[in-house]
Amino acid sequence: MEEVIVKDLIIGSVIITFLFLIYHRLSEWILSFFPRNQFSFVAACIAAVLFPTASHRYLLEFRSLHRVSYTPNGLLFGLTALFYIMVYGYFMTIFEPGAPKFFLMVVAIVPIYTFAVLRTIKLAKVLGYLQKLDRALAEKQMVVDRVKKLYQEGEKRVKSIEVTKKKELKEFEQQLKQIERELGTLEYRKNGIAKEIRYYEHKRKNLSILQECKQDGVEIGIDSNILMECDDEFFDLLKGNKLVISKFVHNEWDKMKESDNKYTSRKAIKAMHRFEELQKNGSVRSITKQWDADFLKANVLAQMDMDDSIIADYLYELKNGKNIVALSDDTGFRTSARGAHLPVLDVKLARAN
Repeated sequence: MEEVIVKDLIIGSVIITFLFLIYHRLSEWILSFFPRNQFSFVAACIAAVLFPTASHRYLLEFRSLHRVSYTPNGLLFGLTALFYIMVYGYFMTIFEPGAPKFFLMVVAIVPIYTFAVLRTIKLAKVLGYLQKLDRALAEKQMVVDRVKKLYQEGEKRVKSIEVTKKKELKEFEQQLKQIERELGTLEYRKNGIAKEIRYYEHKRKNLSILQECKQDGVEIGIDSNILMECDDEFFDLLKGNKLVISKFVHNEWDKMKESDNKYTSRKAIKAMHRFEELQKNGSVRSITKQWDADFLKANVLAQMDMDDSIIADYLYELKNGKNIVALSDDTGFRTSARGAHLPVLDVKLARAN
């Protein structure tokens, strides 16, 4: 009897193991047709119920994606089957040959079957949660990509606006420079016109003063710088008046024409030529010194000063009944003359080149 039980146990173990391997491989083949890249919790539960020994294969794709530390395989179920055989053999030795073998098989396999199903469902829940995270991350990534794209478009627009603004700024700067050049030209013309206006105003005033002197029979005692500096128009106006020139003025011209400064020398020679022209025209007379040191002191004039000596000559003429006024382009000369009560013409010279 015992030999029969052992023989049946061995034969039953081989048959059960063979059938288990066939069932396991068949389950793997069927599951290979499931779309692993589209995980479904319901499909995972169905696979767990129908193919408990290989249902984990359906989830391998997600296990590899998320690195889930759970690696069930066929060996585990082989050991499970061996455990079942041992339990089955144990019960076969206890019960008599007439005992309900199918009931014993169910009692032995139900806990293992339940474990396999629960294991797959638990793994499916984990991977389902990870799948939700994947979708959330994908949505976030889409938002990030959209924001990045908007940012890039914004940068392009900003760069485009910067290029446009730089171009407009450059054009504006060019226009501004052009306006500044035009303003500079206008300012130059304005200054030139103002200068011309002042020139003609002075000319009109000079003409009025000299005509008044001519009408009143006033003689004009000129300083050395007048014939040196005045332009030809003013010199022509002087020709119509009676002029008086001190001998000290001649002395200044003689010294200056020997000057090392060519400009000064040229001006002195020019003045002497003009004096000669006035002599030929009969509109000028020369005077020499007739005063003494007491005269200078009485009129607050210096003994050794050339300007004061010229002023003394004209002042002496004035005090001796001559109707005479002084004319000079030198401020020092004019202030000294007024200090000595010698009338001075308020004339502005237009200087010759």
